[in-house]
Amino acid sequence: SLAASHPTSAPSMPSAYEMLISWDQTAAGKTYHYTHKRSYDVGAQVYRDDQMDGEKIVTSTVYRPADKLAYQYGAGGCTTWDFESRIDGFPPVEGFLYNLTDKVGDEFSKTFWDPTGKVPLYRLDVWFDGAAPAQYHNTDDEASIVGGLKRITEYKPKIEDKDRFTIPKEWGCKSTAELSLAASHPTSAPSMPSAYE
Repeated sequence: SLAASHPTSAPSMPSAYEMLISWDQTAAGKTYHYTHKRSYDVGAQVYRDDQMDGEKIVTSTVYRPADKLAYQYGAGGCTTWDFESRIDGFPPVEGFLYNLTDKVGDEFSKTFWDPTGKVPLYRLDVWFDGAAPAQYHNTDDEASIVGGLKRITEYKPKIEDKDRFTIPKEWGCKSTAELSLAASHPTSAPSMPSAYE
């Protein structure tokens, strides 16, 4: 019989896709479970991350480098901050080579080295079930994330909601122009009236 064939490098991710990512994290001796719904449109350079509690969204964060802002909406309303980073998507796959096949799927790995190229800093592993990402591991996360593993489920190689990256008016977020105006300030101290108490 022939040995099972496998690709030599990780499958590429489409330009737009979404998935659920779940992991367990320990803090102060307790383990907490997290699930996030993430949507990426790498071509349009937008990314949305919803922290979930069952079917309920706890917080939503939309990263829009073209606006030079990230918007986060949760119980406290809308918060914005400067964001100009490039959106590369998740999981990373560029330069990941085949490592092994196990019950999760085909594992692809990449080791990141210090500037001298002599000391390994951390290793990332990504498992694929066919073309669908199934699991992610970062050796640098092993201290806080149980096993350093994040499970990927409900992967879709497209985004069905055309408004997925739109900032809803209900969030009450300020536009870039409003934020610029709010950040403006006078160049000198205001003058005092001639009479005051």
